[in-house]
Amino acid sequence: MSLIGTNGEQWELDESLRPIAQELINQFPDQVGHVELQHIVFVKVMGTRNSDDWLGKCWYINAPRSIIPHFVLKILSLKNILKPSDVVVDDDYDLLDLKYIIGINEDRLNEVRDNQEEVLKVLILHEMMHIKLEMNGIQDHTTKDFSYILDQFGVYWASGLMEKSFSDKSEESS
Repeated sequence: MSLIGTNGEQWELDESLRPIAQELINQFPDQVGHVELQHIVFVKVMGTRNSDDWLGKCWYINAPRSIIPHFVLKILSLKNILKPSDVVVDDDYDLLDLKYIIGINEDRLNEVRDNQEEVLKVLILHEMMHIKLEMNGIQDHTTKDFSYILDQFGVYWASGLMEKSFSDKSEESS
């Protein structure tokens, strides 16, 4: 399922990011252990005008976040994105408590030449770190937010030049 945004960009559901996010929650429980993935939709965005402006984003969905038309839920169910337990039926609408969209700028990610998979993992970790502990908003974006990522992966992580990789992190915790 894809949608065309107001600036001509294409938004597409990307459920391949969900298992990566779960792996990161398991690997970094102190940073993102509070994140409940059933409240997040993962998308890739292509055709952005200013692709160098952002690599990833986390958006908090404001009300009415819980009311999604029935046909959208059917599509999500058919693609095995939703489990029946995630949906509550209420007359004309199915209610689903979606709180966040995590988007990856596919154009910008494709510009990364080295360690693209590692950059994607750090990016998802970084975006999930912006989710408030109470899952009710976005943490303020400050230099403090970036310090953990910079300490762990280096200043140039977004270009693929990692000081440490995820495999190094797994070896450290063993």
